[in-house]
Amino acid sequence: METKAPYGRACTNCARAKCRCIYRGDATVCERCNRLNRNCQPSVPVRGRDSGKRQHISRTAQLQGKLEDLVTLLRSQALPISPVVPSNTSSASASASHADDNSPIFTPAASTSQSTSSRPETTPDGSLAGSGFEPMPHRPVLHPPDSPIHPSVPSWPNQPTDEEAEENLDKFRNTMLISMPVVYLPPSMTAKQLREQYPFLWFNIMTITCKGAAHQFVMSDAILAFVAQKMVIELDRDMDLLLGLLIYMGWKQYQRKGKRCLSLITSLAKSIVYDLGLNRANGETIVCLALSVSEGKRAFSTGRELTTEGRRAVLACFLITSHISFIMKKIDALNWTPEMDESLQILSDQPEWEGDETLVAQVKIQLVFEQLTRATRESPDDSVSASYLFALQSELQTIKAQFPAHVQKNDVIKGFVYFTEHAIQEIASLKPKISKSIAPDLRRYEALEARVCTIQNLFDMHLSMPSRLYGGVTFIYWCHLINCIISLYQLSVYDDPGWDRRALHNRIDIFELCDRITHRFDEAAAARLPFAGPNPDDDVFVSCSKMMLTLKEHWLMEFAALERGNIAPGVPSDGVVYGGMTDAPPPMSALQLDESEVWLSDLFNMNWEM
Repeated sequence: METKAPYGRACTNCARAKCRCIYRGDATVCERCNRLNRNCQPSVPVRGRDSGKRQHISRTAQLQGKLEDLVTLLRSQALPISPVVPSNTSSASASASHADDNSPIFTPAASTSQSTSSRPETTPDGSLAGSGFEPMPHRPVLHPPDSPIHPSVPSWPNQPTDEEAEENLDKFRNTMLISMPVVYLPPSMTAKQLREQYPFLWFNIMTITCKGAAHQFVMSDAILAFVAQKMVIELDRDMDLLLGLLIYMGWKQYQRKGKRCLSLITSLAKSIVYDLGLNRANGETIVCLALSVSEGKRAFSTGRELTTEGRRAVLACFLITSHISFIMKKIDALNWTPEMDESLQILSDQPEWEGDETLVAQVKIQLVFEQLTRATRESPDDSVSASYLFALQSELQTIKAQFPAHVQKNDVIKGFVYFTEHAIQEIASLKPKISKSIAPDLRRYEALEARVCTIQNLFDMHLSMPSRLYGGVTFIYWCHLINCIISLYQLSVYDDPGWDRRALHNRIDIFELCDRITHRFDEAAAARLPFAGPNPDDDVFVSCSKMMLTLKEHWLMEFAALERGNIAPGVPSDGVVYGGMTDAPPPMSALQLDESEVWLSDLFNMNWEM
């Protein structure tokens, strides 16, 4: 007859394992201890000091206990699982004990008729003989067997020499950070010091500055495997991972083509911001505290004050994710919070280096851009009221006027202003779908003219940039540049009684512009040719040159058809984006990713789900 142990009287082994303690008849050993061949000892009841009243435990002590349990769990999950190979009776008992306390190692394979009172036997592969159970396959580990259990950087065969690492770091400082200063690297910091402090950030810098697309593709694959291991399997979150992901997103054109992962990387970067509390200066999350007490981790949100590094990182994350949200239409930007507004003000008042001024200016401009993006998405027909657009344009001009003189002259900042102005003018130039007025809409024609002026200013600035600097330009810049040249083509074929297409063509010859842009891409590709490897066509600037040639050839055919009258005014051609217009040139911000992804991936050779 089975007898369940009274409440609070379970043996020590069953109480520790939180299992039901059952005795058979007059036996002095419980069923579980008998089956596992353990010493069965009754537990000793413990009463509180205050005559049975529940002792008060502070909230801090409870959190500390939970954090200790969490850290222990995280460490235990990262340990490899090895099968138990018994050599004698005692080892077989140890194997059975291990199976009982770690049941997830085994999975039911079939029903069993084995008596619960008999002791199971183990086979050499660690399974329970005759039990109907078999071992589960080991958890996959994404790093090579000969590497450390917890590598600090992704594994790849071609380690740069000390001289190459220093050269790559100098290239990153001098040609890339000026485009998007997401991190401050003091001039005195060497590549070796950077690797010791931020190994994942170091690896991403080495990737985008590596000479040759073949090596970059191998390294980008290693980055994805490393991120999966660290963030998904080991549940890791730290500033090094965040900074590395920001570099990955900011210069995505150097990663392997065909990897549709940009939305995933964006989500992971945002999750680190949330978990570390970088967008909430007041208060810390459980995960943030857990990381701060775990071995080898630092708290980047200490007390109620963020570090300058944390403020810079969260602003850069907003900047990049907002641009990607506009480009892809499938993921939202990092939500702006009052604490981030405070971080922006502090970084503006107390810049640590000149790059902080550039970052602050970029973020302020992007906040206007984000307002336009949200207003467009919330509109059922992608239209925004003229008064709201006028307010955004005025706000943009006010922000620009407040920049210091040297910031206003910065080509990077000028490019951000042009892109934002063009986005506002795109929406303003749309013809209302329902209009009762027969009078010409002069405001819309003003927006069309302003759109042409902005495009002309942008390409004048772009063509004045030496091609040797193209390697440092961000992925976001190239996306907006393609946006603007397609917008120029849309204006060139726009059919409207008040719009003179021929005057626009005489003012800006789009085919000559394509030739000039292609020539500059060819110059950039030629400088990288000695390091291109076996497949020179994989180089990003070779892909860009081919894209421009494809655009020009397609547009030439449509222009010829339009001149011959084969394409009726206002009737779209077979091209989704390139064809003739109906009511107005559709803004790029209104295009759906599913429509644009095909031609962008074919032309730019970079998948835009990425």
